[in-house]
Amino acid sequence: MKIIGMTCMVNEEEFVDDFMRVNLPLVDKMVVAEGAVVGNPFCTPDGHSVDNTLTLLEKYRDLHPDKVVLVTKEGKWNSKQEQKNATLEHINEGEWWFGIGADEFYMPQARKQIESLHEKYPEITEYIFPMIHFWNDTNHIVVDETTRSHRALQRHQRLFKYQGFMFFVNHPTINDRENRDIFFNQDYEMNRMILGALVGFKHTPYAVNNYNEKEEITMFHYSFIRNRLHQIKKHIFYLMRDQDYTFEEAVDFISKVTHNDIETIYGYIEQIHNKSKLQIKEYDVAHPLQNKVFEDEIIDLDALRCSVGNFLEMPEK
Repeated sequence: MKIIGMTCMVNEEEFVDDFMRVNLPLVDKMVVAEGAVVGNPFCTPDGHSVDNTLTLLEKYRDLHPDKVVLVTKEGKWNSKQEQKNATLEHINEGEWWFGIGADEFYMPQARKQIESLHEKYPEITEYIFPMIHFWNDTNHIVVDETTRSHRALQRHQRLFKYQGFMFFVNHPTINDRENRDIFFNQDYEMNRMILGALVGFKHTPYAVNNYNEKEEITMFHYSFIRNRLHQIKKHIFYLMRDQDYTFEEAVDFISKVTHNDIETIYGYIEQIHNKSKLQIKEYDVAHPLQNKVFEDEIIDLDALRCSVGNFLEMPEK
C-alpha cells in the first residue's frame, strides 16, 4: 500500500514545521502545492506566500528530496482545483491519495491502522475519518448541540485509491474518468468505509456492519485556534468568493458588523465558521499538537486595507 500525501499551502508558516514532523512519517511521499489562487489578496505579486511558508517548504524538500515534492507556479493558480490537479502528476494508478490540510494532523499510529484496515478490507477504496475541531485553545473542542457528538461531516475527501484520469472539478472532491463525483456517487458507496458516526451522512454497509471502534482514525483540526489575523484574512477571502464581495466590500462588511472594535472582531471570527448550534466541551485526551503554543497578532482592519491597496481581482467560486 503506497500512500501519497497531498496538501496546498499559502501563508502557513505557523504550521509547516509541525505538519512535516507529524504528517510526513505517515506517507511515502508528500506533494505540496504552494501559492495563492486568483482573487486572494494576501500574497506576493507573483502569487506566493507573504510569510516564510515557501522558504520552509524548500528546506524540507532539500532535506527529504526523495519524499517531499514541492509544486509551485509563477503567478497565481487559477483555482484551488487547478492547484490540486497539479499534484496528481505525482501519483500513479493504484496508489492512495491522502489529502491533508495544513492545519490537520493525525496520531503516529494512523499509518499502521490504515495498513491494517487495507489488509482486512482489500475491497475498500475510500476511508472517511471522524474529525475533532479544536476551539479557542487545545483543551476545548466543538460538540454538536443536537447530537451531543464531536463528530463532524467533512465533505473534503481524505484517503482514496487513485484511478487514472481522476481529476478535481471542485476542490473538495474528485471525479472519475466518467466524470462522476466519487464521494457522492452511489456506485462507490459499497467500497467506502466510514470510521465514525458522521452526522448527516448516509451509512454504507461497512459503516453499519463491519466498523470496529478500535479501528477509528481521528483527524484533528486546529483551524479555529490558530492566529486570529490569519483567520480574518481567510474569512475576507471567503466573503469575496462566496458573496461576490470585492476586497474593499469584504473589509467594510467586517468593519460594520464588528464596529471595528478589536475584541468584537475576535469574538466574531470565533463564530463565523459554524452556523449551527454548538457547544464547547473540555478535551483532555492526547492529541498531536497538545503542547503547541499558538502565537497571535493584533487585527487592524485599516492597516490590513492599506497593506493590500487597490485590489480588484475576484476569486473563482
